[in-house]
Amino acid sequence: MVLYLAAVSNSEHTYYRSIRELGLAEGATPEEIRKAFRNLSKKYHPDVYALDAGERFKIINSAYLYLKKHPEPPQAVYHSRVNQTVYQEDYKEEYRRRYWAKKQKEVELKQQMLQWVFTRVRVIIFAIVLLNILLAVDYLLPKQTMEKELLSTQSFSKSYNARGGRIRESYTLLHFNEGYEIKIKHDHSRMFEKGENFMISLTSITKEVLKVES
Repeated sequence: MVLYLAAVSNSEHTYYRSIRELGLAEGATPEEIRKAFRNLSKKYHPDVYALDAGERFKIINSAYLYLKKHPEPPQAVYHSRVNQTVYQEDYKEEYRRRYWAKKQKEVELKQQMLQWVFTRVRVIIFAIVLLNILLAVDYLLPKQTMEKELLSTQSFSKSYNARGGRIRESYTLLHFNEGYEIKIKHDHSRMFEKGENFMISLTSITKEVLKVES
């Protein structure tokens, strides 16, 4: 009698564990069991899901094979002490399942974060390389030149705190005809006289000033 009760308890324990692994409720039909197995096997097949070296797929497959042979819930007609033992084992199994599910979720979140960072870094690197290529092409292209008359000059200065102390910078804004302006260092402003014509060389794309000649 004891052996029979133990066999029944083990059967019930295996049934409910298999049902949980497939995400089904007690009394699931064979068709529901097959459908759940197909969906989970596609998700956790080792060729698709490589986080646990196929362990999750083995558990799902084992649960399906058992339920395929024993689709009906077992009869709960055994002694209360055996029932208590099964309940304790059930609890331990559920605890282990939740623990590994949590760990798996943490691994997935870390992988998603790394993928997000890698994608952003790759975009930034691509943008930097593209900018450098653009600057190199801009430098190699033929330069544009234009002649402008200097209408006036205007001096500015600003101060800011740096690691070495307070720094003061001075610069001069040159106003040419047709609304064209160039900012230069204040020390060089004496070289520019109002009313004089200047030849200005620019890059073709960014229009960066390369040279200003009297």
